[in-house]
Amino acid sequence: MKKLTFVFDEDLFGAFQRGDLRKQDEVEIAIEHFLVDAEEIRASNGEGFDRCADFIQVRFDTRYANKNNKNDEYLILEIQDVASTDEIPDAYFFSSQPIRLPIEHDEKLVLKKRGSVAYVGWE
Repeated sequence: MKKLTFVFDEDLFGAFQRGDLRKQDEVEIAIEHFLVDAEEIRASNGEGFDRCADFIQVRFDTRYANKNNKNDEYLILEIQDVASTDEIPDAYFFSSQPIRLPIEHDEKLVLKKRGSVAYVGWE
């Protein structure tokens, strides 16, 4: 089994709060590379999908990362199956409902892959 882990401690969560796009890109790309050959992706919150498109898109929604109270701050990890289209150049469509997984301060995000099945969740 392969495993990829990110701890959203003060350094990593803080980088997302400060809008450090380089760090955010690093994490998103690492997750995309980890999931590139997965045929099925399941999350600990019950969401998931079977791959049927060209590539996986991973992004973090940081809108809720800068609240006044640390207990109310969180990120949302979005993972979605994306396909290109021949009809419109450089256009893509999303072929599935995205997995949306909230991540709070000090949580450990863990991705595990066994064969062609990937699991995303907290540890």
